[in-house]
Amino acid sequence: MGKDKGGHQSQVNKIANYTQVTHGKGKMGMTTLEDTWGAAESCDPQEPSMSDFLNEIKGTSIELVTKIDTVAVDVTLLWADLHKVADSVTEAKDTIGVLNQEVDALKETVSSLQKLTV
Repeated sequence: MGKDKGGHQSQVNKIANYTQVTHGKGKMGMTTLEDTWGAAESCDPQEPSMSDFLNEIKGTSIELVTKIDTVAVDVTLLWADLHKVADSVTEAKDTIGVLNQEVDALKETVSSLQKLTV
């Protein structure tokens, strides 16, 4: 991943320049596979090759898929937590409803007791 990202384009430019300069005259810009292969072989071996470039893309793709899988797992876990919270909220509402009924019953009891004392 630490390779020169412009290296591939540099090689492509060298191939294009080589074929244009050595084979382009009188051929209307047409080149043969052999011409292109010869130009490719003359490239600087220190620069990343097409294979290196494709391997880098493959590695990056694998990293992205791994990160997407990790995010998908995280989202699934968050979704499960959200459902737990929703269940807890429903339970809390039910408990509040029961408590409100008990408060109403206590109010009636207090009201009845007040009437008896008067």
